[in-house]
Amino acid sequence: FVGPTTHMMMDYSSLQALELLRTCQYSNQKNERQKHATLFSTMDYTKTTGGQKLLKTVIVQPSKDLETIRARQNAVKELVDNAELFEGLAQVMKNIPKDHESVCLNFIVNVHPPSDRSKWICQAVSRLIRLRALLRTLPMLQDALQKTHSLLFGAIRIAASSEAFAATLSTLSTTLIEEENMELQKAKNNVTHQIFAVQSEKNSVLDIARREFCQISEEIHQLADHYRTSLGLPTLKLLYAAKRNFYFVVGKQQQGQEQSAGEIEVPDVFIPLRSPNAATKVSYSTLELNVLNARLETALGDCFDIIFNTFHDLVERIHGNARYLRGLSEALNLLDLLLSFATYAKEMSPDQCTCPEVEADGPLLIVEGRHPVLSSKNDGFQSNSTYLSS
Repeated sequence: FVGPTTHMMMDYSSLQALELLRTCQYSNQKNERQKHATLFSTMDYTKTTGGQKLLKTVIVQPSKDLETIRARQNAVKELVDNAELFEGLAQVMKNIPKDHESVCLNFIVNVHPPSDRSKWICQAVSRLIRLRALLRTLPMLQDALQKTHSLLFGAIRIAASSEAFAATLSTLSTTLIEEENMELQKAKNNVTHQIFAVQSEKNSVLDIARREFCQISEEIHQLADHYRTSLGLPTLKLLYAAKRNFYFVVGKQQQGQEQSAGEIEVPDVFIPLRSPNAATKVSYSTLELNVLNARLETALGDCFDIIFNTFHDLVERIHGNARYLRGLSEALNLLDLLLSFATYAKEMSPDQCTCPEVEADGPLLIVEGRHPVLSSKNDGFQSNSTYLSS
């Protein structure tokens, strides 16, 4: 076995003894003293899950490449020295989705659409809206990095400046409706939200199918109102389920005090959809409702066909830019890591934090060194100097 030449490898015993990720002293994870009990928890100021995973990797497998180490040092030093740059990038990171890595990965992996088109459309809309939110932060990121000098910041700016992102954002902005992401996520099973996810006048056939859907839905609600007034059923409820479309349920107040669910007297126009002896509420339909449901299903099928094809083609085009999305995700993780290091350095006083000089060979010299974990937990920590000859 030949280990990597650019990274240091540590076994499990070393990781446990050094308490890099998990402490040995406090086994109770809910203990308040756990907050700054490991090197990772002490230095973790990341804002995204991808940046947090990269920080763990850097701690567990520290780099041995001098150019990589010096590039990180220069970037962190620039953040510490330039307060305007630090604040600008920190503000950008607040606007970037916490799960940006997952957002990009959804389009990097080519997943074939499932048989359930409604479910796939809902997932696609949610993912596309999250991607649009991510791409809208890139111009702000490019502006913040415009006057930077560090090599890593230049690489991050290049990764965020791909022309493919501008084209994708333009397509998403002209295709998807402008609606809050959370509202669409809460409406996962709401058919109306799904068929109206595409902007109007984008497809004339889709606009006709949606108008037909709305018209039939209105007729169904008018039919329910007609039954309530003409048949004396004020508690008649109109419900919807994806597998059986619209149906009726009679409320408890309509049953009377001495009648059970199986003894409800309803007009002959209602057709029971469940056994009359069922313990739960009995659901009903009518011939008129069945006709309207059939028309509604046809209109809904037309909408789903067009929307499915629209989003499927859009996802396929985004998948063609997978390498740019992967590069963007890695660049954002790196930026989050650098900001975490800079935040930690700013939290320390000038006499507690310094940038070490790293050479390819020579002795190890530490003057008044302080353990980051012990130093943060004990104000009276005694610094120590170390010298190891090569």
